[in-house]
Amino acid sequence: MMGDETKGSSSLCIEPEPPQTRLGTDSKGFDINDSDLTDGPLCARCASIDFEAALSSEQDVILIESLGLPSDWSISSCTFCKFLACLVPEYMREYLDGYLLRTISSHSARVINNMILLQALPPTKLLELYHKHHNYYRQSFYFVPQNEGFEPIRSLKTSSINFSVLKDWLDLCRTMHTRVCNAQGREPKTVEHFRLIDCHTRQIVTAQNVDYVTLSYVWGPTEECHEFSEQLPTTLPRTIEDAMAVTQKLGLRYIWIDRYCINQKQKGHAYLQMSQMDLIYQNSVVTIVAAAGEDPSYGLPGVSRRERRPQPRARIRSTVFIDSLPKTNSLISNSHWASRGWTYQEAILSRRRLAFTDDQVSFQCTGMHCYEAFQIPWESLHTSDRQSMEDKYLYLSGSGGELFPFGVGTTRNAIFNRISEYSRKSLTYQSDRLNAFLGILRVFETRGTYHCWGTPILPDSFAPGLEPSKQDLNLGFLQGLCWEPLGNFKARLQHFPSWSWTSWSDAVSYDEFPVGLTSVLKVSIELRDGSVLDWIEFQRRYAEITDAMQLSHFIHVWAPTFEIHNLSKENSHNLSKETSPWYSCEIKMNDGWFLRWKFLFYHDESMLSQYQKSFVMASYRESRKFIVFLKHCEDNFERLWGGWIHCENVSLLRPDRKEADGVNLVGSNIIERYGRDWERSIASTWETLRIG
Repeated sequence: MMGDETKGSSSLCIEPEPPQTRLGTDSKGFDINDSDLTDGPLCARCASIDFEAALSSEQDVILIESLGLPSDWSISSCTFCKFLACLVPEYMREYLDGYLLRTISSHSARVINNMILLQALPPTKLLELYHKHHNYYRQSFYFVPQNEGFEPIRSLKTSSINFSVLKDWLDLCRTMHTRVCNAQGREPKTVEHFRLIDCHTRQIVTAQNVDYVTLSYVWGPTEECHEFSEQLPTTLPRTIEDAMAVTQKLGLRYIWIDRYCINQKQKGHAYLQMSQMDLIYQNSVVTIVAAAGEDPSYGLPGVSRRERRPQPRARIRSTVFIDSLPKTNSLISNSHWASRGWTYQEAILSRRRLAFTDDQVSFQCTGMHCYEAFQIPWESLHTSDRQSMEDKYLYLSGSGGELFPFGVGTTRNAIFNRISEYSRKSLTYQSDRLNAFLGILRVFETRGTYHCWGTPILPDSFAPGLEPSKQDLNLGFLQGLCWEPLGNFKARLQHFPSWSWTSWSDAVSYDEFPVGLTSVLKVSIELRDGSVLDWIEFQRRYAEITDAMQLSHFIHVWAPTFEIHNLSKENSHNLSKETSPWYSCEIKMNDGWFLRWKFLFYHDESMLSQYQKSFVMASYRESRKFIVFLKHCEDNFERLWGGWIHCENVSLLRPDRKEADGVNLVGSNIIERYGRDWERSIASTWETLRIG
């Protein structure tokens, strides 16, 4: 139910183990992943390079050789050419200007990917393979020369993992990060109907207050319904078996895997577990992230049958060159696992994560990033309070260092970032759009940010300068309603109210306003029994109403409504009206003048033909107003579109529709004529709108 392609459904398919596949033979016909790269012959060009002299020079940068295109390299016969070819992705092998090889100080290298970690070591010389083309930003590949006594890069095996390295990471975090990663002094909250897999007995057991591991993985397509049992099936997908093996190799006994630990036939229990995802993942010692493959038959590379990609390395005389595997975070962020909605929540909620890719294992907690290929004294990279690495190591430039945000976030507006990120993920069942985010919402509730159908209700929301006694109590909810759709409209999700971002089947975005948002609207909440609660009463009864699922899809908004006129498409740069996403419309003001404004609408034009009414949801000072379009549906309205109008996109028209003088200063003209709250001069009628 939770974590991937079909979580939220109810089936399980035990698939046979697929044949072992070998990674890495490219279309040119040479096997770039051949790990036997040491002590081989060199071509004439590579044999002429004096690596020892270049690496021992006091000069910061020395150009060694212009190498040309990889197609010109002696890949089949030269150890070093073959090593270099391993580093260059196939799509980058034909850049017209070719590649250059040079030495560079580790402290002068561009701090991309995890190479910043080398700055924790004494200054050393690296080899840099790079191209520079006027149409491309310089792409560099760094690799580290190693010799006896200096081996910062670990040589990894394809078929096995040194689990003592992984255990050291966990021990370091559990020992040092007493505030940021460990709930010191707090007992973990229990989860009702909580079951775990005993990896020793393969039984599903009821357990509380024991150390356990969680698994985050992609289920893949399923066919048969999995009947809940207290004993695991004899045959399991390879990822499941490997995760159980990892659990035991880490010195732990229990693992939680949603597919087997939740009885989905008991809908009440299943929903309760789903709403407690925050506790399940936060209470676990570590989450295993299966970031390789498309489904659970793939396995965890390096654990059992699935081998990892060989790590490129070569010995040239007395020096070993070895790849640091800098693209691990890219492998994770571009994986099928990272594209799914359920797995997004699982990663965000976990305190610690061990991510298994085809290259290596990496670790990330709130205070530390570690990579299996690096042999670095991780403790020495920490700040004086020992709670986290120094920022320059923690925020890995250009590497997706914030691949897993550090928890759900620390600011009041972090909820908007999480919604925007999550909305870009995919779900097999769109009815799970809220369920797969409930755990994150629960964490924000503990910090005072509540929600209504997923729409955030920010705490302490009032305009600057107003005394708390005069604050607009529903302004925090109105800010949550100011979401904008991105991408092309796919489908309105009928499971959710139109005013909530959960009703939109594509990505959404929020503008962040720490202070300065104002509104004149009043909101009431309609319950399933038809009763309507004003905002104060809704806040008072929030826990009771949401726990009992008494909410209907409807809110009642007391707002000044108005009509728009002359809605039409606009030309945009080189686009014709037929293909342009820009539209314009006019709004009549109280004095008979008009405002013409332009806005982006990426969706089917026929949607706008359903337009009935508009109102201004909220204002950010004088510069931006959030306007909502509504359509009529029997006894209620639905949100059709909403977006911010920027003052610079608004022009002032006389009653005869001719542009006023000074159209280049349209924003100033409007404010000069109507004041900073110019939306209050729109010709409007106050009414109560029932929006569902």
